[in-house]
Amino acid sequence: MQQQKQQRVKDIDKQIIKISLIETPGSILFGVGLYSKFVGTDAPILPFLRDQAVVNSIIVIGAAIMLWGTYKILMLKLEKSRLQKASEV
Repeated sequence: MQQQKQQRVKDIDKQIIKISLIETPGSILFGVGLYSKFVGTDAPILPFLRDQAVVNSIIVIGAAIMLWGTYKILMLKLEKSRLQKASEV
């Protein structure tokens, strides 16, 4: 039983790394969107960032990906914490 819990903790750590990698493009999109919205109005990084609808969409999509990743990682960390507390007792 203890060995199964330790294996599950290792699996959770791997899942957290995968989700962090999946979440990275969301952070990049969000950052580029905010930069284009508030700083880069004169000369945007990319030509399509002149359209404010595109910039707003990029911000929303990036934020959604980040929120999804944060939620998944939080749930995994809570499960990991419960498993570690149960193995201590």
